[in-house]
Amino acid sequence: MAEFTVDLDYLLRYPHGCVEQTVSAVFPQLYFQDLSRQILNYSDEGRNKNSNYFITQAIRKLQLMQLYNGGLTYWSGGGYESWWGSVYAAHFLYEAQKAGFEVDKGFYNKLLDYLVTK
Repeated sequence: MAEFTVDLDYLLRYPHGCVEQTVSAVFPQLYFQDLSRQILNYSDEGRNKNSNYFITQAIRKLQLMQLYNGGLTYWSGGGYESWWGSVYAAHFLYEAQKAGFEVDKGFYNKLLDYLVTK
């Protein structure tokens, strides 16, 4: 796990917030919570926060990216959906649920319906 510390640290601090970057920053934290907790404890940004916080915030952010048709926008406030970003986010949300995180069923089902119809 130690060999991924630099890469995970980079992901946690990546400055942009498109759907892919939002998911990429938290997806590894589902599996490396202990490692990310150690990294975050050494940074000012991560003090008093842990991977659960960042995962929960990412889930909320993804909900805000959902359009009327169920797809997720590439950027917050964007006007068109990102099919690949929606697929990636759906995979993350599935894994997050398996890991015990709460994902709104209406949001998730609408996203899945979008993917099935595209």
